[in-house]
Amino acid sequence: MPNIKIVRLLIVLALCVMMAAAVKVRSEAILQTKYKSIDEMVYHRLAVQIQWGLENYHTIPLAHKLSDAGRDLPDYFFEPLFKHPPLFTFFNYAVYQTFGITPLSPFYVTLACGVLMIPLVYLFGAYVFNLWVGFFSALVMALDPVTIICSQKVWPDSMIGLWVTLALFAFTWSLARNNNRGFVFSGFVSGLGALTKYTGALGTIICFVYAAVYDRKLFRNPYFWACLLIPLIMLIPWFAWNVHVYGWKFFAMQIQLHSNSEHFAKVKHKLLVLVLAAATALVFFFKYVRKFSVKSGARTNIRIAAGCAAVLLLWEYIVRSFNLFHLPRVSWAGAAFYGSPPYFYLARLLEWNLVSFFAMLAFFIPKKECRPGELLLRVGFITVIIAFTMWGAYQSRYIIAAIPLCIMIGVNFLCELFAGAYELDSLWARMLGYGALAAFGCMMVLKLIYINHMISYTNDMCYF
Repeated sequence: MPNIKIVRLLIVLALCVMMAAAVKVRSEAILQTKYKSIDEMVYHRLAVQIQWGLENYHTIPLAHKLSDAGRDLPDYFFEPLFKHPPLFTFFNYAVYQTFGITPLSPFYVTLACGVLMIPLVYLFGAYVFNLWVGFFSALVMALDPVTIICSQKVWPDSMIGLWVTLALFAFTWSLARNNNRGFVFSGFVSGLGALTKYTGALGTIICFVYAAVYDRKLFRNPYFWACLLIPLIMLIPWFAWNVHVYGWKFFAMQIQLHSNSEHFAKVKHKLLVLVLAAATALVFFFKYVRKFSVKSGARTNIRIAAGCAAVLLLWEYIVRSFNLFHLPRVSWAGAAFYGSPPYFYLARLLEWNLVSFFAMLAFFIPKKECRPGELLLRVGFITVIIAFTMWGAYQSRYIIAAIPLCIMIGVNFLCELFAGAYELDSLWARMLGYGALAAFGCMMVLKLIYINHMISYTNDMCYF
């Protein structure tokens, strides 16, 4: 058996190669990009404008320029303060002050965040499962098309994905070590996510859901409450800034702005339905379910039935995920995915990355025991998908926080299948199992390379 120190050294070298290759290839793709999305224009100009003072953290000059050219813009473009918290812009500003404004410097932050996801996923996967799950997860992460696309745009999504994943890693470390410092650090990182964009606080929401479902004794731990409250405390300066600009009418103005939106009206309807369904489920659970136990066989049958229903619902996209030459749809038009079905994100994950199929399959295969870290990954994946499905403005970049979780779940499932094949009595059965898993692995990598060559590295899209 190889020395574990040598294995770890080789893995570190391989990770360095992956990161260097990612920087080089993605940088070349950025420099060859012909068109920029409006969000990229916004974030670049904001970082330039705030060098003359924070009072310039708004999009009014760009709004007048675009509206004069005939472009229809939402109302917030003309407000005296940009709607999203400023951390991403502050990072870009620091880059501009350090390196100047070059063709590549506007992308340094998002590119760095996307590349740092590679070692982070390795550390996370290795900590929850083992070195090989961590390594292969990092390899798939390096090739994931959605992450690559986001890291080649001046968007905050790559940074959000990094913050959420790091917050969950810290929370997992704290659970495993029974060390409360991890809870505080998780809350701090989630606060950085919230200061990037409100959805960056998803790490905290995932931790709350995990505690409510699997580990309710955490609510008796003051450090866990610190984990939940720190992001809100860190947002106080941002709220104070808004109050300074708009006065106390800021909160009412935000409600009025969103309430007039047809999209938000649909979100409120979905939220009401979800709250009612959750309340009904809780009443049913506490009144009936706790009084009797569901036998293991019954639970298995329920999982199998749910899995069969999922396969029927997503069959078309499952077939596409195994088609080496199928390319997911991308567009510059925002209306490309309007009216998509509620399973949009599951379908898109299947189209973008074959590992998603195995991740989803893992939810329906009975398992004797899941580690707390694995449960957190599963809760996180489900929470992110439900949250953005409820939101309804379907874009794959919104669920970037779910992608590393999906990859680790899927890679671990494949590794468990490999271990299961090793335990087969028949040599022919073992060889057949190894061959099938090797074929799936090669197919996964080849399809990722093909999609990246045809779509990701062209960087010729906004909606995907």
